Amino acid sequence: MAFTLNCPPNAYVSCTAELWDLSAYGNATYSMGPYTYQAGNPTVQYNLNSCNAGTITRTWMVEDQYWNWHSCTQTIYVSSGGSGGPVIDWPEDIELTGCNPDTNPYHLPEPNNYPTWEGSECSMLGRSYSDMLFYVNSQCKKIMRTWKVLDWCNYSPTNGYGIYTKVQIIYLINNTAPAFTCPAEITVNAFNCKDALVTATPLTIDPSVCGGNFEITNNSPYATSKGKDISGKYPIGTTKVTYTVKYGCGKTKTCTTNVVVKNSARPTPYCIAQIITTLMPLDTDHDGKVDNGMVEIWAKDLNKGSYSSCGFNPLKFSFQKM
Repeated sequence: MAFTLNCPPNAYVSCTAELWDLSAYGNATYSMGPYTYQAGNPTVQYNLNSCNAGTITRTWMVEDQYWNWHSCTQTIYVSSGGSGGPVIDWPEDIELTGCNPDTNPYHLPEPNNYPTWEGSECSMLGRSYSDMLFYVNSQCKKIMRTWKVLDWCNYSPTNGYGIYTKVQIIYLINNTAPAFTCPAEITVNAFNCKDALVTATPLTIDPSVCGGNFEITNNSPYATSKGKDISGKYPIGTTKVTYTVKYGCGKTKTCTTNVVVKNSARPTPYCIAQIITTLMPLDTDHDGKVDNGMVEIWAKDLNKGSYSSCGFNPLKFSFQKM
């Protein structure tokens, strides 16, 4: 009685195919005369790489009625690629507040941390990133984080296939206003009838406050510079000066002080050396008899053309006992 072992044909499949149930690719049978039987379970050997490509062999062995062993092998060829690329969930942009916040992607919350992807039988994915930091000021920065996901199974350095990139924007903003004290009112004297040189102490902010490089400006029309120092030549009178400190992304904090310039140029006095006048009788006890004499003379009565060196009028006159 003739014995025949029949193997299923070789199969060619993609790495995306279902490989957990190989019976879908047929099973071996053997025939003895007019009868056909299942050859049982094969010995399976997987020869697949990390990209799930390679071969799978299925070997059946059957003993005939004469105790002779017969074998046959089916080879399933698994090809790489053909998956259409991985489905990647890229991290979203994020705004981080505070002083020098942690930007490590593995410390950030979802969905702002790092790329993730669905499992792909045909891919072996890895991720990396690089940062470019842009300064508006020490309180307002922006990171352009370029993510790269590389598919080691399908990457082609020739045409760039298999590498995927996406830029994530991370804003770093310190919204806490810096603490500082406005310089006290400044008072100086002018001796030239018009102005005086004012030397001011610059407005300072503790440099340990989140970088400390704050932009400070002033609105004084007389300051030599428009920064933190309001020194300059100021006219007689009171000048109100406002400092503006920029922090965060476009936020400001202000304070105001006064610069007072006093006219200290002395006037030129001219006076009458003496005044001769008749005393008016004065009855102090109201008994009808003259007790004393009195006359009222004002300090300005002694003025003989006094003038201000600066042309300021009117002058004020007074006297004191010698």
